[in-house]
Amino acid sequence: MTELQTLADQLLPELKTIGFSSSGAYIPGHENPSFTLPEDTISYGVGIHGEPGYHEETFRSSELLANELVDKLQINFHWQAGDHFAVLVNSLGGTTTMETLVFANDVRQLLTLGDVQVDFVKAGNFF
Repeated sequence: MTELQTLADQLLPELKTIGFSSSGAYIPGHENPSFTLPEDTISYGVGIHGEPGYHEETFRSSELLANELVDKLQINFHWQAGDHFAVLVNSLGGTTTMETLVFANDVRQLLTLGDVQVDFVKAGNFF
């Protein structure tokens, strides 16, 4: 087994992701988006292929959106003060750079308030 494969096998159980969207994606070969939402609505927990989310609500702010997602991740990670994290915010190309960076900063601040050490933050379009 290669060194990279060994590292990947160690990291995989430690990865948690959660998505949200304000509109469905256009999947190649389909004319319509994977789902539709009312204007100014966010769906939490949606998948990148249009899998349904777990909750919809009116979008209010980046900070409140970050709070919802950080709370869900905390439930899955059960982190403790002093734990170390890397944060990747992937806009999938549907969000402006400024919005993506504001959201990434909100997530970082919330984790820091929870006494979690954020060692790495990357934000942008990665798909």
